[in-house]
Amino acid sequence: MRLGRNVLALVIIMVFVMCLPSCMPRKSSLEGEVIASSDDEIYEEIFDPNDLEWQDNSLDAYSARFNQLLKVTDDKSDDYFLGGCCAVLGNGRLSYFQKHLGTNDPQKSWDELVIATDRQEVSNVRIMFPFTPDNINQAWLMGEVYGNDHYICLNFEGTNDNKIYHLFEVDEDLHVVKDFYADCFSRERWEAPDGLYQDKDGNIHVLTSFEDEDFGRYYVFQADGKLIGQCYLNTPRANGKGLPEFRFRPMSDGTLAIQRCYVDEQGNICGTELFKKDVVSERETVLTTQNSKVTGEVIYYQLSNEQSIIYLNRQGIFKCSSSWENIETIYLWSNHGITCWGGAIKLLDNDEICVYYVSEDGNHYMILAPTKEKVEITEISFVTNRSFIFQPIVNEFNKSHPSFHIELKSGYEQEKLLSEIIAGKGPVLIDTALIGFEEQERLWEPLDGMLEATELSGELNKKALECCKINGKTLGLVGDYFVKTVITTNSEIRDGWTQEEFLSEIEKLSSIKVIFPPVPLNYSGNTLIFEYLIHGINDNYLLDDKKQLNEENLKRVFRLAEKYCQDKESESGAVLVQNGQALCVEAGIRGLNDILSIDRVYGNNVRYIGYPSEQGGTHYICTENPVSVRKNATKEEKKAAYVFLKEWLSYDGQMMFSQRNVNYGISIRKDIMDEQIESVIHGELESITDGSDADYKLFEKELLKKAKFLKEITEAASPQEELPRALEELMWEELTEYFKGNITQEQVTDHLKNRIMLYIEENQN
Repeated sequence: MRLGRNVLALVIIMVFVMCLPSCMPRKSSLEGEVIASSDDEIYEEIFDPNDLEWQDNSLDAYSARFNQLLKVTDDKSDDYFLGGCCAVLGNGRLSYFQKHLGTNDPQKSWDELVIATDRQEVSNVRIMFPFTPDNINQAWLMGEVYGNDHYICLNFEGTNDNKIYHLFEVDEDLHVVKDFYADCFSRERWEAPDGLYQDKDGNIHVLTSFEDEDFGRYYVFQADGKLIGQCYLNTPRANGKGLPEFRFRPMSDGTLAIQRCYVDEQGNICGTELFKKDVVSERETVLTTQNSKVTGEVIYYQLSNEQSIIYLNRQGIFKCSSSWENIETIYLWSNHGITCWGGAIKLLDNDEICVYYVSEDGNHYMILAPTKEKVEITEISFVTNRSFIFQPIVNEFNKSHPSFHIELKSGYEQEKLLSEIIAGKGPVLIDTALIGFEEQERLWEPLDGMLEATELSGELNKKALECCKINGKTLGLVGDYFVKTVITTNSEIRDGWTQEEFLSEIEKLSSIKVIFPPVPLNYSGNTLIFEYLIHGINDNYLLDDKKQLNEENLKRVFRLAEKYCQDKESESGAVLVQNGQALCVEAGIRGLNDILSIDRVYGNNVRYIGYPSEQGGTHYICTENPVSVRKNATKEEKKAAYVFLKEWLSYDGQMMFSQRNVNYGISIRKDIMDEQIESVIHGELESITDGSDADYKLFEKELLKKAKFLKEITEAASPQEELPRALEELMWEELTEYFKGNITQEQVTDHLKNRIMLYIEENQN
């Protein structure tokens, strides 16, 4: 990215500023020798379906036999909102329960079970209101039944101030096998169910709480519904610990324990106890206690036997002694591209572990088994100064492709990074903002074959891809782009102006106070030259046909810059343009919203005339610096990089990328661009709260017209070709000294003439 040119402005009524990244050139005139050959045959090998079989890596003592994402149905409607949810660990399967509540009509509510088995089968079961044909209302919580895959459920009937609670057991097909009403719960207040479990003796355990109380209630019923007993679960603050939270923890022998989690003032778990409670005598038997200073914030744990504990935290799954010593690693999330927010574990008979965990992309069911087979892992690194944007995509890649592993890195010094790459070491994926894109052409692997092999070339915007090309080869990839252009309300300025016409227009208009509105940089002579008069080495007002300095043109520009490009008191850019005191203004278009904003600020007579150029008024497509692949990487390293790039530019990958990148512009994917436009149109139409049907249709027609214009200006735009970085920097350096008053016009002219000539001679092909 070019220093000093990263910010462009669209000035609205009170100076509306848009931040735009620098534009990427299409080709470079000074490239060195090729340092490695391409392996075109890799493309076919990478995307062989037989190569996509999932197998976890062997970085830990245990590896995953499979890892299933449990996707909940998206209602895609304002008629519903998500209610309570829970996970039920069964025998060889996991069920995720989710409520879908009708916003206005409770009769539209429905429940959903996402069921995943250890045979890697996943099904979504839709349960309409009522829960079953047996006149039983929908469930509010589901729990495990020991020894089988039944569910124990709880719901309530009646009104909010006269509720009666109903407990029932359903089989795998959700048919009720037994039920009873419980009158021990509060009828007037909502006694929220926090846990359900049916033990080996058929006894049903229920944990509840009230929102405004600091303790829980614990009930135990016989299988026939008779209440065995009830008690409170209450522990006061102690030793600086916050109020406790209680959760059921089924034991492997079919009994039930309770985990008491102490939470500090910041909401972090700072210690736990596992105990059993006799609801008749209210006697507690503590099984173990734990201090998070030793193990980290423990989310869930089970006693595997009298001597050991299996526990889960945000770092992974571990095994330790009953005294929380001698910790052994079973499975680290970071080794498998997983970010864990919470979860549960269940020990299975065959030394396997059933795992439920919550990650950024949703809920997962995983079976861990002792690692038996060594899986070869190709590890590569990806260096970028945008790690926070790429992290979720890298995590998902590592999770989906365990035989590959990508490590995100940042903080490289430019010289060190460049040295490593040239030496065939260091990162395989490179965010070229760190060392330049076009200047390092010889270092990057061509990606045209990969784009064709994956059929991505037909899904991506070809104009945006042109920004990733040097000398006709695609040497990097980007996720989004924007259109940079010039607008005016001056009816006398014709569309398609050249640089000569641009300067002539300034010279003949006596009414203008400034060339462009007064926002940062726009008063400087440097900006006049670098934004309006130079668009690359072949479209450059200051260089003649022989690429030498055109002194007469430079003098003309100096006269205009000295007259119009001086620091002045800021004024509204929109007002200056509309009243004819400013000639034009730059505008950045990152989507349909920007087109609508420009119209609202500048009025319907605004025109998109483009930058003055030798080809006539030109709109430019601009991108962030591409992500490239190191050309001298090994075949296996390139393979990992290609698969990552493919998934980054997939629909799901770009949707994830756009959600993290607040500066995300127009998606390079044509399907996502269409969705971006539809979203803006939908939002604008929803904002209409009054007016006739005719007004609504007229507004919709106007929005569709603007959407069509956005696509037209995108199609008409050209990838911007800039000066080589070194040439631009030397010109910027000399011109800045002149406009600061440090050197004379004669001196800057002489300096530029000599330095440009030397540069051209040194970099001739």
